[in-house]
Amino acid sequence: MSETLYVYRWDRQGRKNEICRILARGKMNSCLAEFEDGYQMITSRNAFRRLKPLSPASSPPSASRSIPSQDLSLESQPPASSVD
Repeated sequence: MSETLYVYRWDRQGRKNEICRILARGKMNSCLAEFEDGYQMITSRNAFRRLKPLSPASSPPSASRSIPSQDLSLESQPPASSVD
């Protein structure tokens, strides 16, 4: 089982948008978080957002379709006819 990672979303102690993991959950909506550099802090659980995995299965089906390229150069277009 893989460990769930979170992004710290608050601007506290210069840690905004850093990846961390939750080591313990406490009462009153608090938790102990550990960041990638080993720094630990106790903070509110409201400060975290779950990090979404980057897997191809999670991408929408429309993103995997390729759009056919069209030649839009002026040489391939017929000359415009003038109406008199």
